[in-house]
Amino acid sequence: MEALPAILQAVQQQLDVQGAALQQLMKKLCVVSTSSSSAGAAVVLRDKHAIFDSLYRRIETFNYDPDRGRISDSWLRRYQDLFDNECIELDEKDKTRLLVSRLDEDCHRMLTSAISPKQPSDLPWEKIVQVLNRLFGTAKTLFRRRFECFRVRYEGQDFNNYETMVKAKCTDAHFDSIDFDGLQCLFYVAGFQGSEFADYRTRLLRKLDQAENITLKDLTAECQLIKSYKDDARLLEGTPAVNVVRRQKFQLGKRGNLSDDNEMSLHPKRFPADQAKAHLSQGHLVRPTAIVEIDISIELLPLSKKTTTHKWK
Repeated sequence: MEALPAILQAVQQQLDVQGAALQQLMKKLCVVSTSSSSAGAAVVLRDKHAIFDSLYRRIETFNYDPDRGRISDSWLRRYQDLFDNECIELDEKDKTRLLVSRLDEDCHRMLTSAISPKQPSDLPWEKIVQVLNRLFGTAKTLFRRRFECFRVRYEGQDFNNYETMVKAKCTDAHFDSIDFDGLQCLFYVAGFQGSEFADYRTRLLRKLDQAENITLKDLTAECQLIKSYKDDARLLEGTPAVNVVRRQKFQLGKRGNLSDDNEMSLHPKRFPADQAKAHLSQGHLVRPTAIVEIDISIELLPLSKKTTTHKWK
């Protein structure tokens, strides 16, 4: 029993030594783990930079030139697979930076001005694509692009080139998203081709371009509304057209005969009563006695003159 305290003391000392050794081992493991994490983060960062640089070199710089067909729609469609599938390891901000970095100087300035004070990386991917299409997209409406597809004509070129042209135009017109109602609306609006239907045509085209899921009933209701507006506008233009009424003044004699040898003049003379003189008309002595004002709205034709022959014996 006397040896028991010595044994316990020896065991305690050994446990202390093992505990100290274990603490040292844990410290070393923590240092190694921290170093491995830093190295791994550095490797991931280097991989992202490598992916970014690789994709950057594969994307052609965008130059806006609508006359030559260089618009954002076709440019994004060309690299759609790259952005959708090869940018998976990039986060959305890096993906947006990659897109904006391939714009030329003028396009980049216009984009940053349009979204100021925000930066391109502050916008989500869908929003930055919408801004690009609004600034650098096609100037043609969707209706016009679809209508032009029906005007495509084969002009003797290579069949493969002709096929490529038709596919490009139909893709640009988004025929893959049109349904039966949309096709009916396309032909409905195309029928308003006369100059007298310009107001209807303009309003219907605007409605097709601004709204989605339009039906024939919607277009018919719009036409009826336009017609009502036009009728109301004509109602407010003024009173109906009337013939101009002129006030003419004629001389009448005592016997009711018109003066000036039975002719109705459009520019009659007015004689004051104190200066009136007797004159002969159809054999009767007539004195002008009154000035009568008559409103005439019909055309007056002169009567043929009749002369009276007096034979003197």
